[in-house]
Amino acid sequence: MPRTSYGIDFGTTNSSIALMRTDVFSAGRYTPQCFILSPNGTPREVIPSEISFDGNGNIVSVGRRARMDVASMAADKLVDNVKWLLDRDDYSIRFGKGAEYNPVQLASILFSRMKESINSVPHNKPDGIVIGVPVGFGDVEKERLLQALIESGLAEGINKRNIRFLSEPIAVALDYGLQLENPQKVLVFDFGGGTLDITVVSLATLEGEVLSKHGAHIGGRKLTTCLLTHVFIPKYGYDKLSKALNLPKTQPDNETLLQYLFDTSEGVDLFENLDRCKIELSSELTSSLFISRDNLKVNLTITRVEFEEAISKELQESHDLVLQSLKEAGVKSPDMVVMAGGSSYIPAFKVMLQTIFGIDKVKLSSDALTSVARGLSIAGFSTDDGITAEIEDIVDISYGIWDGSVNQVAPVIEKGIKVSDTEIDDVTIEGIYETFQLMDQSSTFMKLRIYQGDNQIGIVEVPIKPNGSNNHFKVFFQVDKDKGWLKIRVYDISNRKWLTIPFGKDKIRIRENWEE
Repeated sequence: MPRTSYGIDFGTTNSSIALMRTDVFSAGRYTPQCFILSPNGTPREVIPSEISFDGNGNIVSVGRRARMDVASMAADKLVDNVKWLLDRDDYSIRFGKGAEYNPVQLASILFSRMKESINSVPHNKPDGIVIGVPVGFGDVEKERLLQALIESGLAEGINKRNIRFLSEPIAVALDYGLQLENPQKVLVFDFGGGTLDITVVSLATLEGEVLSKHGAHIGGRKLTTCLLTHVFIPKYGYDKLSKALNLPKTQPDNETLLQYLFDTSEGVDLFENLDRCKIELSSELTSSLFISRDNLKVNLTITRVEFEEAISKELQESHDLVLQSLKEAGVKSPDMVVMAGGSSYIPAFKVMLQTIFGIDKVKLSSDALTSVARGLSIAGFSTDDGITAEIEDIVDISYGIWDGSVNQVAPVIEKGIKVSDTEIDDVTIEGIYETFQLMDQSSTFMKLRIYQGDNQIGIVEVPIKPNGSNNHFKVFFQVDKDKGWLKIRVYDISNRKWLTIPFGKDKIRIRENWEE
């Protein structure tokens, strides 16, 4: 039997889940199909990544109803943007009777909702799970996302070794490349609710090589915020809005402003309607904004021209990122540009790409909202004779060790290097490593602070022999091909043996719950 995996797109705005299934309309071939997560919604295959709570911390609704329930005062608190809370050690949401949720618990709630939906549909249980992550998603976030998945029960019965992470734009490339007859250089423009990920891939049907990869926090949520701050507030007046919603007298930064809005039903209603206007302006030249609440009365018309002026900075950033990605890939012009993600429907971004590459080279994915999930399920599929999708990836963020002598991080694995080039050869003792020889012979261990980019992600403590005369070690860095996070191994040069050194408290805690 072929091996299959759930492909899970845990998105900033929307989430979806797909599985390779036999399609009776395609002569029995396996094709990626998304589960129905919102039976009464449009589209039905995605669920908004949102949760609403009452004042005591009880869950009122998950998904499409969450924002509506808060806007109508059927719920008290809306939580969204969960994906980007996972890197925050200090974040928790507290309620009146002591209920409290951290980011892992919030993500687990969303996974649990997905589990309920797919369990209602008969299907063969897959062998694994492939979870999509944006470019630059850190190791800590991946560890916590995995923990949330396990706690939700969605991974029940699946060997945790068969849970993988894959960059979302690579999944888009696989979804596009499944039916590709000839190799192509493809630029993926994956533009979702939270991020814009651009990847240049040398692609064949089920194999390829990543040539460059970049990510930026430009997404649908940010564009709706631009509509709020650059169009709505100048038209409506901040003083008027602050009185209606009890906001600070001086307009705060955008994220703080959103926190205030999402604490009121009127504010949630306002953002929901601005989001609707943004979507309407993809197909219409004008959109009406009408709200009639006790404290908030709005009757405005917003034009596409006003919206495009409001996002001009984001358009320019996207343009520059595309050119930078091509330059780093060594590709003058791709054979095809594939757009995916909900924000890719915004005409200004499509026009920008068409201006650079020409109309014929820019293509919207067959279903831009679910392309990532479908591609992830392709990545987790293998045929009876062992054929599987293989895309050679590159490292998103550099890794290094803190150098106390100069008070800065000394890089060990550079961003952009092939993941395969970080592999360790146990026989020849070769790979990417740093050599250390302990100078203070009275110490009982050598302590190394490990960084990913600018963030410390763990500490390695190498035990040593007190008063030893030759404590000499190689510390190897390797990026795990399936998980995409850092693995560290230590070789004792003096005694010619590998040492078992735990690395990363979060990985250790998760590993205790794994079914080996």
